[in-house]
Amino acid sequence: MFPFLDQNSGSNSATVVAGNGAFNGIGGSVSATADQHVGDHSYGGWDFGGANTGANSATVLAGNGVGNLILGDVSATADQHIGDSGFHMPVLF
Repeated sequence: MFPFLDQNSGSNSATVVAGNGAFNGIGGSVSATADQHVGDHSYGGWDFGGANTGANSATVLAGNGVGNLILGDVSATADQHIGDSGFHMPVLF
């Protein structure tokens, strides 16, 4: 293929809805985690570069209402890496 013409795109999301209303009990943690890598990774050739785009989100709705109890952590984590990494140039003879 021609160098620098590839395109990488991704969309990722995580959503948790827990313990909403009245008098709910959650005995542990509530977590929404969205991890994403968009791009060429450890590719050994000329097809490297181009456009890399991504959208990533994490949402938690927990314990909304009266008398709700969550006995752990509440977290929303969206970790994203966009771009090319680990490129190795080919050896030409």
